[in-house]
Amino acid sequence: MNEELLIESAAARADYYSRTEVLEKVGTLALLPDGLHASREQVAAFYGVNAETALKHIVRRHREELEGNGLHTIEGKDAIRGATCTTKELGRGRPRMMLFPKRAILNVGMLLRDSEVAKQVRRYLLDVEAGASDIQRVEASQAQATTALDAENLAAVLGPLVARQVTAETEAIVARQFSPRMESATGTERRQGSEPLGNFRNAIAEHFGFRSINAVFPFLADKGAIREERVSPRIVKRFVLPEWSGVLEDGTQINKEGVALTGTVRVRAGKQTEFMNRVRSL
Repeated sequence: MNEELLIESAAARADYYSRTEVLEKVGTLALLPDGLHASREQVAAFYGVNAETALKHIVRRHREELEGNGLHTIEGKDAIRGATCTTKELGRGRPRMMLFPKRAILNVGMLLRDSEVAKQVRRYLLDVEAGASDIQRVEASQAQATTALDAENLAAVLGPLVARQVTAETEAIVARQFSPRMESATGTERRQGSEPLGNFRNAIAEHFGFRSINAVFPFLADKGAIREERVSPRIVKRFVLPEWSGVLEDGTQINKEGVALTGTVRVRAGKQTEFMNRVRSL
C-alpha cells in the first residue's frame, strides 16, 4: 500500500475508516460541544486548508463516501444553536451546517492531497499497517518453528515409524480441509487447475512495490479487472469484470463444511502466466 493508492482508491480507504485514533496522533482536533462532531470550519482548521475551496471540493466530489462515514447536514436556527451552543445571531432565512464525525474527518484526511496534516495521517495509517504485517510474519515464523519442534519431539518419543504415520495422516487431513473445491454453474462439475487470485498477491505486490499485499485487490479493482462488493466491515466479495474474463473466472468455493462461498475469483487453468504478464503491463 502507498499514499497514492490510498488517495485514489475508495476500496483501499475502506480498510482504515475505523482508525480514528490516528487523529489524536497528528494534531489537536477541536470539536463541537457534543464532543462527537466538528464543523466544516473546524475540520478545515485541523488540516490547514481553506473551508471554501479545498474542503468544499472534497465534500462535493466524495459526498457519498463521506456520508457513509457519518457526514450530515442540519438545518434551522434551533438545530444549529443546539449543536454549537451559540447565542450569536444566525441571520435570516434557514441556515445549514455540516457536521463531521471522527470517521468522516479521518476520511477527509485520506483524500486531501496537499495538506501536511493529511499526509501525516496517511503515513501513520500505512506505518501501523506495516508494523502489523511484521508482527504477523514473526508470529507465523514462530508457529512454523513450534510445529517443527513438536514433530521432532514426537519422532524422538514414539519412534520414526509412528511419527511418519502421524505426519502422513495430518497432511491428508490438511489437504482435505484446505484444498479448494470449485463447482461449475451446474453445481456438479469441479473445475481443476485454476488457482485462487489470492495466490498471486505476493508477486503483484512485489512487482509494483506495494508495502502490503492488502493493496493488491483494490489495485485490481481500480484497473477494471475485478469488482469489489463490501458486505460487512470485514468481508468483501469479488467478481470478474468482462474484459478480464479470458484469464479470470468467478467461482463458488465449497468450504470443508460444504457451504458455498460466493464472490470468489480464480485465475483460469493454464492462464497463470498470461494473467501475470497482463497485470505487469498495467
